[in-house]
Amino acid sequence: MAKLAIVGLGKWGKILLSEFSKHNEIIYAVTKGDENKSWLKENFPQIIHTTDLESVLNSDIDGIIIATPPSLHYQQSKSSLAKGKHVFVEKPPAKSAKEAEELLKLAKRKNLTLFVDHVFLFDEAFIRFKKILQKEQGVKKVTFKWLKWGSFEDDIVWNLLYHDICLAKSLFGDPIYSKRVSGSQNGNKIHARLEFLNKKRAEIFINRKFKGEKTKIISAEAKNLSIVWEKGTLYIKSKRKEDIFLPKASPLTNICKEFSRQIGLENKNYENFLQANEIISILGKQFAKR
Repeated sequence: MAKLAIVGLGKWGKILLSEFSKHNEIIYAVTKGDENKSWLKENFPQIIHTTDLESVLNSDIDGIIIATPPSLHYQQSKSSLAKGKHVFVEKPPAKSAKEAEELLKLAKRKNLTLFVDHVFLFDEAFIRFKKILQKEQGVKKVTFKWLKWGSFEDDIVWNLLYHDICLAKSLFGDPIYSKRVSGSQNGNKIHARLEFLNKKRAEIFINRKFKGEKTKIISAEAKNLSIVWEKGTLYIKSKRKEDIFLPKASPLTNICKEFSRQIGLENKNYENFLQANEIISILGKQFAKR
């Protein structure tokens, strides 16, 4: 069992801590604010609270979970790797391909795990969705729709669009063309289009100022077949029948276990981080504010 620390205890940081503590020993939590300190004491009294990241990196922990604001990811990841710590970092790990490549080189040189939280890729229903698309060659378009209220303080491109581009790449490979159809980086709505080989494309619609029920849907149509992923459940409908696929484990459980497994590998696998680097390049060139 690896000894870990977490830096950042926002909403998602608390969720990560709760899940990681089931699979690893969490020694330290680095966070500011009395509210977070009180939450930690009430829910995880055995974990040591501190505001000093440097002292944590100088301790004998094996790795660190970085759940701070995106602007801090690159430097905190770099400092952690430099101290010989395995890194699990929220997306994006950096804001430029150059920074991402620096992190990757450092991790490889020290033979350390460098892993990005692409949590939706570990959703068992999405994995089944992908397998069906690979079998059904007639699918030419996948539509992503994300309707929610909130996260207004975050950049819609790096915080939300990142996820769906990651999923689209997983389904169809590297895009040959991408564009912002409508919306802005500082706005609350965005429509992005990615085109791939064999005339395949992904249409992505995000609205973070939607007052109705929160919804995240991925849908595709093939001949006589409709496939819909919605909130972690897969619906497969044909003329003859309708099937529903429910995952056995949560994607968060799956990704936390995978990071723990990666730490134990003698020969590290950096495919996950290479995916992140490619997404950063796409966002930086076509969608992020210049």
